[in-house]
Amino acid sequence: MKNTEFGVIAEDRVAAYLQRKGFYIAKRNYKCRYGEIDIIAEDKDTVAFVEVKARTGDYLVSPAEAVDRRKQRRIIATAKDYYAKSHCYLKPRFDVAMVTAFKNEDDKWQFELEYLKNAFCLEAGNGTF
Repeated sequence: MKNTEFGVIAEDRVAAYLQRKGFYIAKRNYKCRYGEIDIIAEDKDTVAFVEVKARTGDYLVSPAEAVDRRKQRRIIATAKDYYAKSHCYLKPRFDVAMVTAFKNEDDKWQFELEYLKNAFCLEAGNGTF
């Protein structure tokens, strides 16, 4: 499986998971000059800015650790851009989802999803929405 193909599969799985949880997928792969957010999902109270990490096999760091401070700042800046352009007034939340792929005993791909709500939050000095 190619990395780009796996990335799309991972994002599709996370989007389906969020929809089952009652979220509406407002935007996928939102890009601006600050960066990109993989999935922006809204429910009646919250807008979740979701970073999707796709991995095969074992990994050394958790999904939250894979999104370092620099990446968090880029996601926050991109989320602020989204707010300004979409006139969104929902409470923001920053989540990280990890999709891990592995082959089972029948040599078929299987996927596991680990989803972390509130994986990180606004820091002092990053402002508010």
